[in-house]
Amino acid sequence: MESRCGCIKCAFKSSRRSNKQRGLGERCATILCSSFVHENVSPCSFVLCSVQKCSACSQLCSLQLIVAHRSITFAPRRLFHDTKFFATAYRQITGSNTGVGFETAQGLAQRGYHVILACRSRQKGLDAAEKINKHIITSCTEQNSKIAGKASFLQPLDLASFASIRSFCKAFSEKYDQLNILVNNAGINSQGDVTEDGLEMCFQSNFVGHFLLTKLLIPCLQNAKNTYKNNEYKDEAGRIVNLSSVTHHFAPSNERTHHPNDGGSLPENNGIHDKHFWLGSAMPGGSTATYRESKLASILFTIELNKRFGSEKGIRSISVNPGSVSSDIWRNESAFTQKIYRMVYLTPKQGSSTSIAGSVGNFPIDAIYLQPYWQPTIFRSKMHSAIQSFQRSYPLPFPMFEMLGPYISHSVTVPRLPADGCGGYKSAGQLWDVCDNLTAD
Repeated sequence: MESRCGCIKCAFKSSRRSNKQRGLGERCATILCSSFVHENVSPCSFVLCSVQKCSACSQLCSLQLIVAHRSITFAPRRLFHDTKFFATAYRQITGSNTGVGFETAQGLAQRGYHVILACRSRQKGLDAAEKINKHIITSCTEQNSKIAGKASFLQPLDLASFASIRSFCKAFSEKYDQLNILVNNAGINSQGDVTEDGLEMCFQSNFVGHFLLTKLLIPCLQNAKNTYKNNEYKDEAGRIVNLSSVTHHFAPSNERTHHPNDGGSLPENNGIHDKHFWLGSAMPGGSTATYRESKLASILFTIELNKRFGSEKGIRSISVNPGSVSSDIWRNESAFTQKIYRMVYLTPKQGSSTSIAGSVGNFPIDAIYLQPYWQPTIFRSKMHSAIQSFQRSYPLPFPMFEMLGPYISHSVTVPRLPADGCGGYKSAGQLWDVCDNLTAD
């Protein structure tokens, strides 16, 4: 696909012309949660198909991109794990009984993974596993393919309880010796409550709980092996996917100057995301923006994980923004508001595309953040044409275009990091130290 400029109008015309020339109307690939699988290829063997570049899959696929209920087509790319390790590949997803977490679990199970659902409710977890397994059986039967992946439920996991997290990790480690992918998906968007551990409910559920879960599962992640065909390092140990959000752009450090309930023990905030800032986020009443701060924390957690466990131990971490999704996270909103969200927001299946890509994608080693929207190519020095923008790599975007932009499944994008003079590394290290102390036995 060629275009004279980077504007979306020219991209649209060029895309329509290219697809017409290739006759994709009759041999369009099936798009399922960002996996580009030909209709006659089973879900469990699509990676091999893309690696071998069969005549069908080497053609351009058409990917629907929804903009105000209008369709635009773009050419997706394939970047997935080698299939030979699928038989023993384990993937764990928190909050996987509904919404984006459920679709992520189902998408990975269809790709051959044994997915362990980590949910608060035992019954909801069992029901979700049964639903996923039935879907896989039906899908594979229709395509006359072998069933490889499955979903299972181990035991309840409540991220608002350190005791529950430790119990879950102990049970997991006793049953499984490796964990290929950990997806820290669960989260809430309400705040004000206090957990049994004495922390702010939203910040613990969205981040501190995931911090402890990840830390306890590091040995299992180190025992895993994920292999790529064209990866810079070829082999990785386990991978960690942290769910972030566009709201990380709106978590400045100067909105609060002190912790109101600390009795004077915390010094005045100095305008940076330092240990005092993060401790204020974790403590009840310390912040009115804990959801946004938890999503920024997820990106910084990704940076620190790669620093501590990346180069020598082989663990890879990446943060993802699912986009604006009409999911159960809005269940407390009015019926009218939920209806509007269903009209303009992404579906949970679309929202899961960044999580799935982050789980199995072969990305540059310095990629730390994915988001699902096309971005205007206004930075001509880096992206001088529309074709480059479709290669899914963007500088720091304008936040509005990361909320309701044209959907393209996933793209590597530069996140907005704290201005600590070290590219976020200093703040990431202090966040780690704060959480390490909060979760200590």
